[in-house]
Amino acid sequence: MFIIYILIYILLPLAFITTACLAYKYHYEFTKLKENVDVSKDMLSKIIEAKESEEKLDSTVKDVGNFMDKMKTEYEEKINSLENSLALHRVINEIAKEVNQSLELENILQDTLDKILGVTRTEVGLIMLIDKSNRGLNPAAFSGLSPEFIEEIKKKFIKSDTGTRGQAISLGKSIRAKHITDPGSLTGALLTKGSLKSLVTVPLKSKNEVVGIMQVGSYQEGKFSKEDMKLMDSIGNHIGLALYNAGLYETIKNHSEQLEKKNSKLIELEQMKTDLIQLIVHDLKNPLMGIMGYADILLEEEKNLTESQLSALNIIYISSKDLMRMILNLLDISIMEEQRVTLKLDEINIKDIINRNIYEVRPLLLRENKSIKLEIPERLPIIKADKDLIYRIIANLINNAIKYSPPSGIITIGVNYGDIEKWLTVYIADEGEGIPKDYQEKIFDKFIQLEAKNINIHNLRTSRGLGLTFCKLAVDAHGGRIWVESDVGKGSKFCFNLPFIYFPDEEESEK
Repeated sequence: MFIIYILIYILLPLAFITTACLAYKYHYEFTKLKENVDVSKDMLSKIIEAKESEEKLDSTVKDVGNFMDKMKTEYEEKINSLENSLALHRVINEIAKEVNQSLELENILQDTLDKILGVTRTEVGLIMLIDKSNRGLNPAAFSGLSPEFIEEIKKKFIKSDTGTRGQAISLGKSIRAKHITDPGSLTGALLTKGSLKSLVTVPLKSKNEVVGIMQVGSYQEGKFSKEDMKLMDSIGNHIGLALYNAGLYETIKNHSEQLEKKNSKLIELEQMKTDLIQLIVHDLKNPLMGIMGYADILLEEEKNLTESQLSALNIIYISSKDLMRMILNLLDISIMEEQRVTLKLDEINIKDIINRNIYEVRPLLLRENKSIKLEIPERLPIIKADKDLIYRIIANLINNAIKYSPPSGIITIGVNYGDIEKWLTVYIADEGEGIPKDYQEKIFDKFIQLEAKNINIHNLRTSRGLGLTFCKLAVDAHGGRIWVESDVGKGSKFCFNLPFIYFPDEEESEK
């Protein structure tokens, strides 16, 4: 009983305690083990994640490497493209410079073609120009082709409106040859005979008109990029400008040669005219002076002459004077046109020259029953001029006014001047039919004729001869101006002005 009691009260609690201690110990170890397992699991997860990250990094690095290789390739291609473009631009600038400096078409085309082949690293080139007469294409420059091949082309009629060249010409832009359907065509011949793989046809434009083509070929396939095509178009435009300039130069050269021939002929004719004028003046002046002299002598013996004889002598004398004035006008016009005139300048009073002219035309006024009205102020300035030329200017204008005034007409001669502007103006007016506005500038040209039948004016002066031409040249030689004021049906007023230097009373007051 005692043993049982000991078992129950001593051993059982001890076993319970032992069990509890063991349970606590194993629980702690299991907890620790669980923690270690969890840590290991986390570490394993991290190791797995790190491995996956490493694989992803490797993949990314590989992708980046591939991308960089691609970028490098593209960069190199762009660098090459830019270098080619830069080289082509240099060629374009060189072509533009050569076009501006040279007009030798053959040299420009050949040099340009050689430069293009060099910079594009191509092997074959051909420039052909359109013949305007038949619209065919003729070779003008070539490279990389045999002379025999060119001679073969020359023998053929190359159309400008068919094939690749026709497309380039009609569209006005560069065309790449892709497929050759006609082996007998020019493009086909270029590709097959030269074993070419790439060919571009460039239109050559001159003032928006295609005047030819340039074909550039290579042994490489796909040689010409879109950028190359654009640059080829630009080169084609510059070559077209060269063609235009050269054509313009040839045209100007031909015209210049024609003008030189005509100028030589004109110089020859001018010399013939001068010789003829001198001959006429020499052969007519002396006999005419004899006639005038004898007529003047006979007029002095008017008491012994009948009225009809006196009238006839006056006609002879006046007509002789008119003819002498025409001869002198002709001679002086020739001299002044050649700028060989030398003015004999004197200080003159214009009123004295006018009065001398009036005295000379009195017989003509009496015969034609016409009169002169003077509008000349008492105080007139002094001019410095060639007295003989001024006398003949006024004589021509007075005789014209008498000639074209109606019977019993009045010829008005006047003078005015400006104190500020220092110009003296002489005017001579008639009561004739007047001169149309359209002819008032032309009236001073040599041998100008106004056709009355064209403007339906009765008795309109129809010819001016050389008198007014002489007047204009003589006034111009003095630095003055001559003009006409006229309305049809209201007469004409011829005016000329000359610079004056002083008034006589001013000089006396200074003294």
